[in-house]
Amino acid sequence: MKGNNLIISESVNFQRIPIIITLTFFVLALYIALANHNYWTFDIDGQYYLEMGKEILHGKGENVLIPNAGIGGPVIYALLDELVNDGFNLLKIIAVICSSAIIYFTYHIIRNFLDHKTAIVGQLFLVFNPYFLFFSIQAENEILPFFLFIASLYFITKKNLTKKDIIFSGFLIGIAFTIRYQFVVPFLSYIIFIIIYRNNFKKKISQSVLFITIFFLIISPVLIYNEIMFDSVLGGNSSWYIASSSKFASTEFREQSLGTNGIVELILLDPGLFLKNYFWNMFYNIPGNLFNFNFIGNTSISPIIPFVAIFPFLGGLLYNFKTEFSRKKLIFLISVACITTIMILVFGDITIHGVAICLIPIFVFVMMNIRKIEQNFLPILIIPIIFFLIMSVIRLFSGEQFFIISISISVFSAIFFMKMIPEIYLKIRKMNNRFIYKRGLQIFLIVIIASLFASDLGYSYVLYRTNNSGIPFESINKEILYLIEENNINVLGEEYKKAGEILSKESNIEKKYIMTNNWLLTPYVDSKLLFTLFNEGEENESIENFLIRKDWKEHEILNSGTSSIPSDRLNKLQPIPDYLVFTPHEALINNQHDFLRILLDPSNPNVPANFELIFASEKIDLVVYKINYDD
Repeated sequence: MKGNNLIISESVNFQRIPIIITLTFFVLALYIALANHNYWTFDIDGQYYLEMGKEILHGKGENVLIPNAGIGGPVIYALLDELVNDGFNLLKIIAVICSSAIIYFTYHIIRNFLDHKTAIVGQLFLVFNPYFLFFSIQAENEILPFFLFIASLYFITKKNLTKKDIIFSGFLIGIAFTIRYQFVVPFLSYIIFIIIYRNNFKKKISQSVLFITIFFLIISPVLIYNEIMFDSVLGGNSSWYIASSSKFASTEFREQSLGTNGIVELILLDPGLFLKNYFWNMFYNIPGNLFNFNFIGNTSISPIIPFVAIFPFLGGLLYNFKTEFSRKKLIFLISVACITTIMILVFGDITIHGVAICLIPIFVFVMMNIRKIEQNFLPILIIPIIFFLIMSVIRLFSGEQFFIISISISVFSAIFFMKMIPEIYLKIRKMNNRFIYKRGLQIFLIVIIASLFASDLGYSYVLYRTNNSGIPFESINKEILYLIEENNINVLGEEYKKAGEILSKESNIEKKYIMTNNWLLTPYVDSKLLFTLFNEGEENESIENFLIRKDWKEHEILNSGTSSIPSDRLNKLQPIPDYLVFTPHEALINNQHDFLRILLDPSNPNVPANFELIFASEKIDLVVYKINYDD
């Protein structure tokens, strides 16, 4: 696959460009992280992980349940925080260093099977990924395991795979798994790759066993911990987490999922409902996020223009096989497409599952020709397939959840622009080699790729601005005006800091509970936190009954307990709040109870008489009440 490239002159020194890109990214990311991103906002999850890690280290892990992550990250962050006592900047610096290393490794991964120029373009596609840019400066839990995965991918895609490479890869992906369980996807992908890669049966077995052994040696402490604490190697209530995020699920189904242990029991609970969610995820939700099927929050290489990103992905994917379509092959693939269409029309919904008419024949084509591509390229091909098969069990809805396949998308997109388009151009022109460097083609590709990167930067800015200001996106025109007027991007963090500082001056605040729907106050006030989404319980409940969590459902109590500080997954503490901090949640605004939303207007006569207003923001919808139970 390391053929001649048709676009850029060979006189360019490509050895230095990846280093320049990496260093430039590092300097800019470090500057933004330390000089501009000064408040916990979207990355407040990082504060939660820190607090949970501290509780585990202090021997309180029995009551701690982290629903969507392993304990590896929280424990690592808490241990490091013991040294620096500055969790916010610690996590940001980890993100900056790891993201810069990811960029550097990405180039060398692609160089394992492609030429310099295509590797540089592939590297840039990852650099400009909006969610990658966004999380590269966040105090979050995403970039560290992604770096470990990228480093493992570098070793597993080497041209001459050795035992040392397999050991390093198993070690790195094992650590990544202890932080985020979805890294089971590359683990399974690597095993499949090793089995396909080796022709010698003994080597298939020995290297597979070596890789699996190293992986399980690394993750065994976490699995043992989970088994002791939760009677489950993946932690407690994993099936509830899947059910709670499902697109199609009744309240009864979510409640019943609490009584199941693992995905098998969840499937048996309602096989039809599980399959309905599974195929919705596989053929609508995941492709919609990857290729922007009019999804506002998407991780497409063209986040602004719907559907465009599917062409570089499929073009770059199919280009690698270099196979001729015989009449029999075409008839077979058309038959697969026809059968898929009939199945959808009979059993499915064409508006939801329609993309399967394209994806399933492509999958069949890939399986038919998989041995025709370079062996060390196989992981890049296998990872997206396993991702679709495994991750469809759960509803993914945010760009960082697709980091695992972002490297594959970057590679296929780079191949499409740097190899497929020039080759098509040459075939159309039917010119000889002296026209290879035709300026018109160069300009065309530079303009297209630069336009994609510019749209990614714009999307990244909006992503950063909305999450730090709390003001949602409305239109491009308003975003431009917002930028020109130099409005304060950090207003959300600043207002929560004011509220936290006021609360910190309250008497015995360290013993008091604050009821709120996020952890933004935690860095500024040393109190306890009772988490709520403000949509639990009955619609026509009273504020007083809401405070004592009367009529809350079992899964709502669990979600509140596991998200509170200190964590209370077993519902032993049963706290009653001393303070209430209310702000509308944009994603839940239609579900938040009306009897609670009246709290935004302190003059409303329906606000309980024992609610004493101690802070009301003039810039955002944020109110803080002290609850006087003696009144």
